[in-house]
Amino acid sequence: MGVEDIGPRYELRDCTNVLITIGPCCDRNCILPALVTLTSLAASIAPRERSTMCVSLILADVTRTEGESVAAVVGRLGYSSCTVVRAHTPALPIINGRYISRATWLRFRFSSTFIPSPFFCYLDTDTLVLDDPTEPFEAISAGGVALVRDAFNHSVGAGPALPGLADERSEFIGRPYFNAGAIWLSSNRLTRLTAGSLAAFHHGRRFMHFNDQDALNLYLLQDGSATEISAEYNQFEHGRSLQRGDWVRRVVNDTSHGSPRILHFVGPDKPWLRSCPRVEWVQVYRVALAEACRQIRRAGAVTLERMPRS
Repeated sequence: MGVEDIGPRYELRDCTNVLITIGPCCDRNCILPALVTLTSLAASIAPRERSTMCVSLILADVTRTEGESVAAVVGRLGYSSCTVVRAHTPALPIINGRYISRATWLRFRFSSTFIPSPFFCYLDTDTLVLDDPTEPFEAISAGGVALVRDAFNHSVGAGPALPGLADERSEFIGRPYFNAGAIWLSSNRLTRLTAGSLAAFHHGRRFMHFNDQDALNLYLLQDGSATEISAEYNQFEHGRSLQRGDWVRRVVNDTSHGSPRILHFVGPDKPWLRSCPRVEWVQVYRVALAEACRQIRRAGAVTLERMPRS
């Protein structure tokens, strides 16, 4: 898939007795947002539970010093351990979304070789964790994967996702289409999920529109292993879009946010950008951003705070 080499790794402490691994991936432009996600997660769970979690990050095109700095910051947050893995940006395409980095394909490079726990939770770097996100693991059947249905493309054949698939595979019409920003699964399921998603992309290239998310969904449709969970675990933030226009209300029946456990800032208006509308949840995000920056300064990794956030 274009990842030329994986490594080295920067491990802080032994990973024995951990239950859950949290795994973001990004290029160097989103290192600070990734640390915001991990900082918000640390604040949302009790220290005892945090000590049973470890963090594994895949970072594209970063230096050794930057990788060590990220590990040092994560080490301050109370997780059992941190592994930072350096990789090259994948050569796979971005079909839709000029603001999306090709590093998004790195979600399919996570492997049990550096996931030292029985359970794995993938989180996008534009997510903010507001409450304990571990309950979906209880919904996973043997070999299953838990995800939230996408708010904008909720079903196969009802939106621009997987174009043409409903015409060729009518049995998939109306089946759930999932957002890939938060994924829960058993670690021993990772190889099957990642290899299957990449194979789905290459064999079903004509159906691809939303990049790696379409690849994941095509695989899950064929495999039948997905479990739909409550929207609170991957709740889209709508306020920013409503500042730009009313189109969201034409697509989403309910634009209220309820009580999200994970808030997802989908789209180009990212909450760390100065140009982002300062709606209520963006202000909440900026508080978490400030805390992440404090942790960066305390770890002596101030260069991370000044990294680009495009």
